[in-house]
Amino acid sequence: SVDAQWQVPFVLPATMVAQSGKAKLTLSPSLIGDLTSAFEYVRDYPYECWEQKSTKAVLAAQYIALKPYFPASWQWLEATTLPADTWALAPNYQASNGGMTYWGQGDAHVSPYLSVATARRFNDLRQLGYTPPARTEQQLHDYLRELLKQKTTPDYYNADMDDSLRAEALAALPAPLLSAQDFERLKDKISTLSIRSRAAYLEAALKVRGTEAYRKKAALSIMSSAEQTATAFKLRKSNDYWGWFLDDHASSSCAVLSAFTRYSQTTDGKALMGDIPPRLAQDIQRQRNRKGHYGSTSGNLTCAQAWITYARAYEPPVNDLHIAARVVDNTQKVLGTFAPAHFASLRDPAQNSTVDDLSAGTPTLAVTRTGQGRAYYQLGVEYALAKPAATDQFAGLELRREYSIRKNGAWHVAKLPLTIARG
Repeated sequence: SVDAQWQVPFVLPATMVAQSGKAKLTLSPSLIGDLTSAFEYVRDYPYECWEQKSTKAVLAAQYIALKPYFPASWQWLEATTLPADTWALAPNYQASNGGMTYWGQGDAHVSPYLSVATARRFNDLRQLGYTPPARTEQQLHDYLRELLKQKTTPDYYNADMDDSLRAEALAALPAPLLSAQDFERLKDKISTLSIRSRAAYLEAALKVRGTEAYRKKAALSIMSSAEQTATAFKLRKSNDYWGWFLDDHASSSCAVLSAFTRYSQTTDGKALMGDIPPRLAQDIQRQRNRKGHYGSTSGNLTCAQAWITYARAYEPPVNDLHIAARVVDNTQKVLGTFAPAHFASLRDPAQNSTVDDLSAGTPTLAVTRTGQGRAYYQLGVEYALAKPAATDQFAGLELRREYSIRKNGAWHVAKLPLTIARG
């Protein structure tokens, strides 16, 4: 929140042990957190083919844009020169038809996926202040326009794969090369696209005036594939990820975060999006593996770009940010006070504090914010029940222990109580 004050009510049940309640509060100036592990994974990965080289080059440019989130002690020294040095090599991986190859040149080796990915990375670089090679980009755009008009993909691409690739191509092409017919062609196929490609369709529509209906249709289709609560927005895992697209759940979630964040900044998208981007960002932050990065190099690239887009919209600079919080009752009587939190920069770590000895009732978390920056908070509640529930309550997970006995070559579930003799 960027409000000066806000309150969050919560419940402690009457069936709890007296004064066993505990409120746990986590405060942070940023959802993004430390990105060191994700960028180390890409920086130190052995790169050879064009897909890998271009991934590393874009991550280097993204590192400079996200530098306020890195510890001052962590450096990527070649990041300032790597993007330009790498993109100078792009013509060496472009075939005569304008498409891109993993190794060398030749129309027979063109990868439609890699061609789309390269064009989108050109766009990422341009947004970060770099200039892609003009002739290479122009020939690549010509190739993508042809891809939109007719099937130029290998035989193993089925119809859904072709359509998903075309949606990605729409996002890769500049607005002057797009027409309403391009969006109309895929309008009735949005639900069959991969989640990531639906996000690409939305991104493309955001570049072109008069596409409000297409934007809304794509956004609603993505939202129908998510699970929502008051505090969470989580895309359901799907089996529509294809290896040729270097797609996975984290990559798709980050593609949606980029699209939804941009959509939330428009007049037609603001009301529909509401606070979905911050809720989705929280889920993506939890998707990093134990080593601190996402599953693939491409996934780290997509997520880094999503964090840049999100930060520009939702994370203003932090300066002398103070957050005070307490637990109060219905009369505003203070039941407990959390340790105050102070943040001087976006890279400062989250701070945790607890209030103990709370009793049953409907208390409220009351928070006050001063200084510059957005305050993120997460409230958790713990308590002990006075006695177990009188009846079983199904809450989405059931555990059952069974013992089976083998008699006459067949297994039979034993009836309890059971006595087993040794022998």
